[in-house]
Amino acid sequence: MNLGMLHRSAYSLLGMFTAIASRAFGAKENISLRESLAELGRDGERTMLRITGGVNTHRGAIWTLGLLCAGAAMLAARGNLPRRLCAKAARIARLPDSYSSNIQTHGQQAHCQYGVRGARGEAEGGFRHIVEIGLPMLKNRD
Repeated sequence: MNLGMLHRSAYSLLGMFTAIASRAFGAKENISLRESLAELGRDGERTMLRITGGVNTHRGAIWTLGLLCAGAAMLAARGNLPRRLCAKAARIARLPDSYSSNIQTHGQQAHCQYGVRGARGEAEGGFRHIVEIGLPMLKNRD
């Protein structure tokens, strides 16, 4: 992995994030939306892996930023206060997705070995570290 690969990978995901926001705009929270967003994310992941020759450069970002893009699009007319946006994204994350895969991710390995929930747990928990730690730190920078 190198900086050029990270850049190519990130740029390859632009269309996926745009598609996620478009699909979520004006949508209701439901399983159909969740599964549709998940499929768009898996398409983006396949693109990323093709661009990087199989290197996982952004899988966690696809999940996290995809949910946040969807939440922002769903709340566009009402304003995107960070807590509200993260809560909306969390509700989407907690909806079931019937997709299953035999591929074990690094996040699943860490969960099994250490009991941490990783990106999935952070999303399902409402992105607490973003809302309670990250954003306040950014706001209080000198």
